[in-house]
Amino acid sequence: RAIMLSENMIRADLDPIDLGYAYASRMASEGWSLAETARQVHKSPRTVQDYIGLLALADDLQELVRTGQLSIVRGRQLNSLEHAGQRAAVVQGSELSTVQFSRLVAKLQAEQDQGSMFALAELTQQTYDVAASRYVDEVKAEDEVDVLVGPAEVAIRLGVGRPTIAQWRRRYADFPVPLAY
Repeated sequence: RAIMLSENMIRADLDPIDLGYAYASRMASEGWSLAETARQVHKSPRTVQDYIGLLALADDLQELVRTGQLSIVRGRQLNSLEHAGQRAAVVQGSELSTVQFSRLVAKLQAEQDQGSMFALAELTQQTYDVAASRYVDEVKAEDEVDVLVGPAEVAIRLGVGRPTIAQWRRRYADFPVPLAY
């Protein structure tokens, strides 16, 4: 199998995406590490990783790499971006030099990371808003007033972990304090 893999890797008609799939497949089927795969195919671990990284590209961009319309170097640079960012980089960077393209990808990566951070904060705020209002509504609807509801009970009622309740209580001044109901 290792000999077949080595022979297949030097075929002239094997495109970079097929090469990436071959490396990834062999690693999965044989349980090889990146270093072992590289040793078996007589390539550097970095080269093997670069080809496997091409598999993170959007399908249409993989096709561009297959046909040579997108260089392997640029394809490798794109694999850290989400598919929309990859496409934006290809469109915006088609006429850029390699250095300028690298800067564009870094800029898009920073925007992506920042966007993810804001999206997570917004999702946390939305989750909190829904959970806190549900908790307050539930407590107000109760008729009994003989049990004190602590953080553990709040967590159970909201379906979240106790650490989440602790974070919400620290972060949001309006989070309901344990209430008697």
